[in-house]
Amino acid sequence: MQNLESKSNYELRGIITDSDSSESLKNSAWELLKEKSPTNSELTYIIRWCSSESLKNSAWELLKEKSPTNSELTYIIEYCSSESLKNSTWELLKEKSPTNSELTYIIECCSSESLKNSVGELLKEKSPTNSELTYIIEYCSSESLKNSAWELLKEKSPTNSELTYIIRWCSSESLKNSAGELLKEKSPTNSELTYIIECCSSESLKNSAWELLKEKLGITEDIDQEALITEIANEVLSRPGSLKMNNWHCGTSHCIAGWACVINPVGMRVEKEHSTQIAGSALLPKYAHMFYVEDDVALEFLKTKATVTIQ
Repeated sequence: MQNLESKSNYELRGIITDSDSSESLKNSAWELLKEKSPTNSELTYIIRWCSSESLKNSAWELLKEKSPTNSELTYIIEYCSSESLKNSTWELLKEKSPTNSELTYIIECCSSESLKNSVGELLKEKSPTNSELTYIIEYCSSESLKNSAWELLKEKSPTNSELTYIIRWCSSESLKNSAGELLKEKSPTNSELTYIIECCSSESLKNSAWELLKEKLGITEDIDQEALITEIANEVLSRPGSLKMNNWHCGTSHCIAGWACVINPVGMRVEKEHSTQIAGSALLPKYAHMFYVEDDVALEFLKTKATVTIQ
């Protein structure tokens, strides 16, 4: 057994959180640390890193008596693995009038879905900003909470940027589509239209966004998406190594959208005037959801579209 009497708080904390320390050594170090008036920071560190649930709980009981700050409580909620400790900490934090910023932080960083939803419910009642509502919509799992946050956001005149954020990052298909419908009526930019095309699941919404995008780009030519995706597939499969999905263009290799711009003269023009993303969405709206997949996923997809014989 180590001689612990001469150990500093820092060294005792290290023994308590060291996975190689025996349980008896951890407990002895903890008993000695308690006598040395550990700081709140030392206690929160133990709560996060100690593998012993009983010691975590002991540290928590001591911390509660030392008027922990809201910041220290949010730290425990974010990093502590114990669900019961997270919940106990949340109950204490609720009594301390957490700020909207603190609630938003928990919603983004906490691993507990039930806690995210509880925090989201409280935040929703505290006059949240548009940005705070988008966090509820993105990070909380409760569909009813997401929907109520969305209804509240709609009343607050969300910006195109806020709507685009929801379209890109919300997990709810119905909310993506609702945000897309609203965005479509707010003079969206070409880039914003591409996000509707890429991320929304409603075919009618995607098609109307595509028609609007073509109109804004001055595209009057008929675009045969099936013929174009087949031509891309044939080119890729005839040239091993020519598909690189992490760049629009990389020498003689291209992603799906990049290949569309290389092959199709309309795409080449739009890409030059705007961007590869906009051109790709204008040429292949049906397949825009494939623009950001990994190489192997894209290649397997293109194999289903090719007419050339694969050697």
